[in-house]
Amino acid sequence: MKRKAIPVMLLALLCVALLFSACGKKSAANTDPTAPVFDLKSYEGVYAEEIARRGILELTATGETTAAIAIEWPSSAAQTSYWKMTGTYDAEKNALVYSDATLTEVTVDAQGAKTENVVYTDGSGSFELGGKKLSWTDNASVIQGSSSTFVYVMSSEEYAKQQGTVAATTAPVVVTTPSPTPASASVTPAPAAETPAPAAETPAPAATTPTPATPAPSYTPAEAAKLPKITKSPTNETVTEGGHCYFLAKYEDAIWAVWHFVSPDGTRDLNYEEAAKEFPKMKIEGGMYSQMKLSNIPLEINGWKVYCQYSNRTGAVNTDSATITVNAKGGTATGTATTTAGLPKVTKSPTSEVVPVGGAAIFQARYEDAIWAVWHFVSPDGSRDLTYEEAAKEFPKMQILNGNYSQLLLKSIPAEVDGWKVYCQYSNKVGSVNTDSALITVTSKGGGTAANTTPAAGSTDANAPKITKSPTSETVAEGGTCYFVAKYENAVWAVWHFVSPDGSRDLTYEEAAKEFPTLVIENGMYSQMKLSKIPVELNGWKVYCRYTNRSASADTGMATITVTSKGTPVPTPTPTTVPASGESVVVVTPDVGATVTPAPTDAPYVADWTSVSDFSQAVTGSGVSFSLPVQEALPSGMTVQGYRYKTGAIEVSYADGSGNKMVIRKSNTESGNALSGDTNIYTSAWQMSIKGLTVTCKGNNVDQANVTVNAATFGYGGSNYAITCNTAQEGKGLTTDQINSLINGMQ
Repeated sequence: MKRKAIPVMLLALLCVALLFSACGKKSAANTDPTAPVFDLKSYEGVYAEEIARRGILELTATGETTAAIAIEWPSSAAQTSYWKMTGTYDAEKNALVYSDATLTEVTVDAQGAKTENVVYTDGSGSFELGGKKLSWTDNASVIQGSSSTFVYVMSSEEYAKQQGTVAATTAPVVVTTPSPTPASASVTPAPAAETPAPAAETPAPAATTPTPATPAPSYTPAEAAKLPKITKSPTNETVTEGGHCYFLAKYEDAIWAVWHFVSPDGTRDLNYEEAAKEFPKMKIEGGMYSQMKLSNIPLEINGWKVYCQYSNRTGAVNTDSATITVNAKGGTATGTATTTAGLPKVTKSPTSEVVPVGGAAIFQARYEDAIWAVWHFVSPDGSRDLTYEEAAKEFPKMQILNGNYSQLLLKSIPAEVDGWKVYCQYSNKVGSVNTDSALITVTSKGGGTAANTTPAAGSTDANAPKITKSPTSETVAEGGTCYFVAKYENAVWAVWHFVSPDGSRDLTYEEAAKEFPTLVIENGMYSQMKLSKIPVELNGWKVYCRYTNRSASADTGMATITVTSKGTPVPTPTPTTVPASGESVVVVTPDVGATVTPAPTDAPYVADWTSVSDFSQAVTGSGVSFSLPVQEALPSGMTVQGYRYKTGAIEVSYADGSGNKMVIRKSNTESGNALSGDTNIYTSAWQMSIKGLTVTCKGNNVDQANVTVNAATFGYGGSNYAITCNTAQEGKGLTTDQINSLINGMQ
C-alpha cells in the first residue's frame, strides 16, 4: 500500500507545481513592465482654487493609494469653511474618491470668540487628477454636485513658511513656487467662453485642459517675470439701442481679468463696476471673465470702447480696444462677424414633456462650438417666437430657470402653456443654429403624468426619489448662521420648505424669504441650504427638502430651528472625527507678537467696513485709537484718500498720481491675513526686525537689490497692524526702507 501511495503523492505534487507555475505565468502575462507606476506622493503639496485663489487645499499621501486632504476656504474675515477627507485612488476614474468628508464652519464674533459648527461628517465626492491640477466634485454641496478646480502652487513646507506657521528667524526666508505645467499655466479666471456648460448640471463650469504627461517643471525667477500674453482681442460690435452684444478675449499666463470702458474722447477709463454706475440701465455680465456680455445697451454708450486687462503677479497687459456702435431703435445693426470658426453644431435636441398644471419640466440640449445659448418659446400656431425673457413676461406665474444654458427648467407651469414648443438657439460669431422643437403638453391636475405629486411618508413608489439623509435640527443664536443638509438618489431638482410651529403653514424657501425679510436664504434649490441673519421669529419653525423627478416627489424628514436670544450661549458641536495620524490641516496663526484684545462693547456692533470722510468718525466707530503716520514717513506722492472702520478695526487708504495704492489698518480683534485682507500667494515670505518688532512680509525677496513688499503685518502694544500696497501686483510694492519709515512714523 505504501508503494502504491508514493506514485500517487508524487503525481499530486506535480499537479500542484504545474498549477502554481501556470498561475505565475498568467500573472506575469498581465503585468506590463513598461506601464508607468502611479505615484501619489508626486501630488503632495498645496493647491489654490484657480479662479479667486481663496480656497487652499493641502494633500498629503498616507499610503500608496490613500491621501489626507484638507481644504480651507474663507468666505469672509469672520467665517471660514474647513473640509477634511480621506481620498482613495480609483484607477478607472483617475481620481481620488472619498465618502468621509467633514465640513466644519468656523465663525469669529466681534470679541474674537470662535464658534465651530459641524455641517456634515459623511460627505462624498472626488478629485480628478490632471498633472498638478485637481478637479473637485463635491456631492454634498448641490443637487447635481458642485465643481471647483485647484492648481498646484507650492510644497506644504513652503506654504507654512509663507503663512508664518513655522518658527520665525530674522533671516529672510525665500519661498520658491513651482511653475504649473503648460496645460495649467493659463489659470482661467472664467469658464471657457466656447463652452457655457449647463447651469443645472454644473453651476460653475470650469474650463477643461489636456492632462499633462509629466510633472511640472521647476520654477525659476525668469519665469516669474513672465507677463500675460494676449492671444485674442475683442472685436468691434454694432448693436441696436436696447439690444445686447458680446466681447471675447483670450490670453495665456494670466490669473485674473477686468474689463474696462473708455470714453470716446479717451479722457475716462472706467472698470466694469464703475461703468455699471455710469450706465445704470445697462446690464454687464462677465466683467471679470474672458467673455463679457452687455445687454439693454443705451444709446449713450455709442462710441465708447472696451478692452480687457489681464494680470498676474508680475504685472498687467491690456488687449486692443473694441468700439461699441449703438444705432437708435429703427436703425440697422449690421454687426461684425468673424469667420475664424464654423457654425455651432447641435448634438442633442430637447424632448417633449407632459406635465400637470402647476408642475415642472426639464428640457435638455447639447452643442459644440457655441459661445452662448438662448431658449425660445413658440406659440401653438407658430405665429409667435419669444425669447425666455419675453416668455417670462407673457407667463408671469411660470418660473423659467437657466434660460441662457443648455438645461432649461420650468416650474409652476400654467395651463396656458399647453401646446407651446421650446427650442434652444446656439450662437457664435459666425451665426446661430437652432435645436429641434419640443412640445409642452399640460394636463389638468390629477391627469397625465403625475410629475408633481408627493408620495406619503414611507412611500414605496419605485419612481419616486429616494431620501438617503434628512436634515438634523439646529440651535443657533439670533442673527447667527446654520446649515441644513439632505441627500437623495434619483432626483432632478430640490426645493426647501419651511413649516410653522403649529404645522398650519408650509412655505417654499422663496415664500419664507418674504415672510422673514431679514433672513438670508442661500441654496434653496440645492441639497445644502444655508440660513444666516436668523431672526428670533423663526424659533420653532421646521424645514424639510422636497426632491422631485419627472415621475414623483419625496420629502425628507423635518428638522427644527431653535433660535436663542443674543447673549444666550449656543452649544458648540463637537467634531465626530479625529484627524488620522499624519493628516495635514492648513492652519493660519496670528503673527509673532500679535495680541488680540476684545473690541469695545459700548458702541453698536458693525460687522462690515463703513466708509467715512472724517478720521474722528472712524476712530469713534471702530473703538480703536490710531496715530496716523506723519507726512514725512509716507512714500513720495502718497496722500489720504479716505477712511473706513468696523468694530475693532480702522483703515486709512492712500494713493499717488501714478496709480499706486496703499492701505494701513489697525485692529484689536484681527491679525495677519485676516486683518490685511491679502490672501494672495507671493514668490517670497520672510520676517524682519524693525525697532524690536517682528514684521511678517510677503512679496518678492528673490532679488536682494530690489526687494518689494506687498503686505506687512505685525503686533505692537496689544494691537495688530497691516500695511498693504498694490496687492497681487508683485514687484510694485513698498521697499523695506519705506516699511521701516511707516512703522517709525506711526509711533
